[in-house]
Amino acid sequence: MKIAENIPLISVIIPVYNAEATIAAALDSIRQQTEGRFEIIVVNDGSTDNSVDEVYAFKKVNPELHITIIDRPHEGVSATRNIGLRIATGNYIAFLDADDAWYPEKTIKQLAVLDRTGDIDVVGCLHSPLKKQKINKKFAMLRQIVSKDMLFRNFSQTSTIMMKRKVFETTGYFERSISHGEERRYFLCVSKVFSCALINENLINYGNGKRGFGQSGLSGDLMQMEIGELRNLLYAYKVLKMPLFSCCNAIIFSLMKFVRRLCIVYIADKFKSGAYEKK
Repeated sequence: MKIAENIPLISVIIPVYNAEATIAAALDSIRQQTEGRFEIIVVNDGSTDNSVDEVYAFKKVNPELHITIIDRPHEGVSATRNIGLRIATGNYIAFLDADDAWYPEKTIKQLAVLDRTGDIDVVGCLHSPLKKQKINKKFAMLRQIVSKDMLFRNFSQTSTIMMKRKVFETTGYFERSISHGEERRYFLCVSKVFSCALINENLINYGNGKRGFGQSGLSGDLMQMEIGELRNLLYAYKVLKMPLFSCCNAIIFSLMKFVRRLCIVYIADKFKSGAYEKK
């Protein structure tokens, strides 16, 4: 990684919970960025495995990286990210989940957008090659994302996001009472105030290829995921004062996606499992 003094400091917040198998790869993906200057804040959320030991081992063999390790009792991902936000000192703030990894050019491409276009405050990217193929048909390489877009699609997968410090200073912290869809609630609020954009390129390895729902972690609980999404849409209407028509359409669209996900998880996956057992 090339470290240039003229590049602004980026605070990278990594919440960790039982991620001993993936945390080293996540950290190494920061080390492999083509260019950047990082403050890495690892917040252990009461892991019961060897996650913390893995972080210390990585830090020992990579002393050039500025890694801060905070060990806390288990409180949930929102509280964990908030701890990182409280001590972050960077000009920019980025998030990285412990089971994800950045591709080497993620940082420099996002910095180019934030620096070149002074009116953009938050920039994300794609995290799935399939979505890239579908979305390319109607998205330019860089597209502005407005709050209405956020009603229908989650453009705020946390590992894809980099934002200016003023976004956090204005918006504040993640809502701790939410266990599903907390990042979408946060960036719905952000999109009402700040200018957001999406780079139409897959710049992260999302969960080493896992599906975004019904496989592991919080996303494995489809019903709670859907309840969280519906609550966010009601919040968008009642608190953020977004148009009733758009919110109603988004709720219908969300329920349709929920049915599709049920079919994928409980029919397609079971069918594949049965086919495998017959071999």
